[in-house]
Amino acid sequence: NNLKAHLVRALPDDSALEALDPREHLDLTGLSKATSSETISHVMSTFGACGAARPAAPRFGESRMGCARLAFVPRDVASLAPASLAPTAKTRAAPVRGQRMAAAALFGGFSFGGGGSKKAASREALKEELLDLSRSLKRGVAASEDDKAEVEALAKKLEAMNPNKQPLATDLPTGKWLLEYTTSESILGLNKPAIFRPSGPIYQSLDVDSLRASNQETFPFFNEVYAELTPESKSKVKVQFKKFKILGLIPVTAPESAKGELDITYIDEDLRISRGNRGNLFVLTLVSKTPVL
Repeated sequence: NNLKAHLVRALPDDSALEALDPREHLDLTGLSKATSSETISHVMSTFGACGAARPAAPRFGESRMGCARLAFVPRDVASLAPASLAPTAKTRAAPVRGQRMAAAALFGGFSFGGGGSKKAASREALKEELLDLSRSLKRGVAASEDDKAEVEALAKKLEAMNPNKQPLATDLPTGKWLLEYTTSESILGLNKPAIFRPSGPIYQSLDVDSLRASNQETFPFFNEVYAELTPESKSKVKVQFKKFKILGLIPVTAPESAKGELDITYIDEDLRISRGNRGNLFVLTLVSKTPVL
């Protein structure tokens, strides 16, 4: 009876688990000076911030990168579909997030002795939920205002559980990261016809030792941007853009005004959440520990 009572006390508290709950995308039909300038702005935004003022037209490259890494590989052909045809919050198939939370509570949360395992299990469940939702929203292209609010809430819960408060004092940010979700309309190309939006994966690379970063788009434009980083704290860096590559081939020197900031608000061995100085949210997953610089 004593052993039975001890086992019951060791079971996880379900209520605790439940409470955790640069710029214009280039149309490079011709490479005029104006086009090059818009392209630079577009790629600059890919890092999540840039010094130049954005035009009223759709902005292209503000990636979660703020100062990390980007790289794209089309996740599926559906990403080319117009936003009007994208699944909505009501028509999306219900994700299996609840099932995963339950599984985490049953297996990951069961431990004799401590809250460490329960906390780790809760964090993993939140990560699964965030990534499930992000991917169902086509990197943010299909996100409604309610969807964005849900992603924001999940991101904030993870940020509050960040196991690495000083990421720049570790090698965790170093590597090549895949952009899973962003609120940046310029990166998503929401004001453009679907055919002119970036449809392939976007990658962001970061090296905390050399303090360098890069973003690489894939299909259809293959634009790239390279930058140098200056730490402002143990989690935040200033980004000074140095060079852009149009279509991955044509080099363009970045102006001195091309700069931004990146704050890493959550990071572990395979997930990174960052926020740019323009207020955009970026969710990325680690592809490789070898950055492309």
